[in-house]
This record gives sequence, structure tokens and C-alpha cells, in this order.
Amino acid sequence: MSAINDGGPAFPETRWSDTVHQEVQWTGMTLRDWFAGRAITGSAPVGSMQEDECAMLATAAYAMADAMLKARA
Repeated sequence: MSAINDGGPAFPETRWSDTVHQEVQWTGMTLRDWFAGRAITGSAPVGSMQEDECAMLATAAYAMADAMLKARA
């Protein structure tokens, strides 16, 4: 089984840490998570959704994110 391409960090940033007295890389969410969040925006109907409907929508959003990562490769 191959690992999922997460695209790396969506918004990497290097900051100085006064705690450890060195630069620290902050990565945050992955590009795959960012793409999935963008894909789902506006897709969820207003009102209550059943749990299985939410799961199907989330699965579709990650399928779209995977397609976007593949297209940019």
C-alpha cells in the first residue's frame, strides 16, 4: 500500500523561538487538507445532514483534493 500524497505543508513558516533560541519550522495543515476544505466549501447544504451524508461529502472532498494534487504533480 502506498502512502497518501499530502502535498506537504500548506503554509510553511519559519519563526524564531525564544523558548528554544533557534528558528522553528511551523507547518500547520497539509496541502491535501487545505484542498479538501476548499473543495467542500459551498457544497454542504444548509440545514441538518445525516452522519452518512457528511461522510460521503468528506470522502468526495478528499477525492477532489487527491485529484488536485495529482494534477499539479
